[in-house]
Amino acid sequence: MGYRVKQATSLLLFLFWLMPQTAFPDEMDARLQRVLSEAAAASGNLVTLDRSAHEAARAYSMAALDGTASPLVHRQALWDAGVRDVHSHPITVVAGAIPPDSALTMLIAGAGVDWARTRHAGVGWARSGDRVAATFLLLERNAAFEGKVVQLAPSISAARVIVTNPLGQVGRRELLPAGRQGAFLRDEERQLIAGTWLFELEGDLEGQARLLALWTAEGGSGETSGPSDGGDTLGLGPAGLGSSEEVMTVGGGLDWMIGASEPPDRVPFTRDAEAVEKHLRKILKGRRRAAKQPKLEVHVAATRVARERSLAEVQGTGELRPPHARLLEAGVTPLAAEEVVVVAQDPITGWALLLAEPSARDLILRAGVAHYGLGVAVVSHGPHWSVGLTLLRAEVGGPDATWRTVVQEHIRRARSDADLGDLYAREPLHSIAEAAAEEVARRGVAQMPAEERAKLVERTREVVPDSTSVGVEVLVVRDPGAVAGREHVVDPRFAEVGVGVVEVPDSDAGFAIVLVLVQR
Repeated sequence: MGYRVKQATSLLLFLFWLMPQTAFPDEMDARLQRVLSEAAAASGNLVTLDRSAHEAARAYSMAALDGTASPLVHRQALWDAGVRDVHSHPITVVAGAIPPDSALTMLIAGAGVDWARTRHAGVGWARSGDRVAATFLLLERNAAFEGKVVQLAPSISAARVIVTNPLGQVGRRELLPAGRQGAFLRDEERQLIAGTWLFELEGDLEGQARLLALWTAEGGSGETSGPSDGGDTLGLGPAGLGSSEEVMTVGGGLDWMIGASEPPDRVPFTRDAEAVEKHLRKILKGRRRAAKQPKLEVHVAATRVARERSLAEVQGTGELRPPHARLLEAGVTPLAAEEVVVVAQDPITGWALLLAEPSARDLILRAGVAHYGLGVAVVSHGPHWSVGLTLLRAEVGGPDATWRTVVQEHIRRARSDADLGDLYAREPLHSIAEAAAEEVARRGVAQMPAEERAKLVERTREVVPDSTSVGVEVLVVRDPGAVAGREHVVDPRFAEVGVGVVEVPDSDAGFAIVLVLVQR
């Protein structure tokens, strides 16, 4: 369910203990509610069942029956139901019939629910032929919207709304305190641009910005349907969006890109993907500015690598090699490379999914300078289009970097963090380690038979006759930086190292790495 908000959540959630539970007339709903409430009570907690969570749970049950359940479907179900909570935990069972209450209780108990952070929930079920699905949807609610006030945990010292409009402009609006601890006034500005608006509610807790709520709203329609509590979304939409006569659009047949219309009735062209890529690149830069992070560099080679990943994902052509290897082929030697990919029904939904996922959000907002690549592929499925969106972040080595120097740099950083001196790299040890890495790569697994390991140590002692100890590390990893977490790397006894790095052939496993460390 994402990052931990520590004791602040429990301080906030007492606000919801007093809210009455909503009764649903359906007998099956009532049964599922009872099971969930009893499971929560057994853990010493209370949950409030609300209709918006019930609607989202039912939609997810339907998706589970037709085989379309996914993080995208789950997130879309939440937004469609007016749920703005970021962290959610769906528990779904699909069977010929709803299992007995005891089995459902065991299912919930085995789902690893963090009850200290769960106070709101919903239940939903659906039937298709002789199959039925039931979903328990558990929510962590960190923001309550009360008229013109948003109530957060008392420990939240400041709050803001990050707004991304359909034109790709990103704005940051600090919220004013409302007179009581944790309460802030909502912004009443109206928005008139057609398309999908994205809103992020952030609060500062212990000096760190935490995402408290995230949701989308449709602009320019004149609709007044708001979130589940009946208020508008911080005064920014859709209740305050104005009439359709005042709508702005980007035109050019790409209103779909900003959520203002359905996709064009044709096959996507290359220029469509390029336009989406340009639009999202603008949003990426604006979002980092709003977070007061250094200006990013969008690297051409990194974008090309990201685009390859997106195309493979939407076409279902299988796993590609690790981003490190693909970057190297594109002329970039990365010290570190991370990529995240999502497939969505439109560009802004894909971007919202990135912001909602903690690891992807960190990739977008992480401090420090790095090369970014943002690649997009657009495909059609009849009248519908899908977008594959890949974000790649690479910390790049120097122009003469090699995989060996990359690994050595990670070793140097790990030892520096441990207040240890650097390991002296010796060419004869490199040769020994490289030969061993070739054998590991041939097998494709991080295993070295005892006899082979003994011969490796013997060869090392021949090169360094006065060695008193020899350490060996064997890895098969996608990220060469994984060497930093190995025990021998930060062992103060060792002073010299040999590094062997070989790419594992015909596999997405990545790299075989062998380290030979020596103590004299």
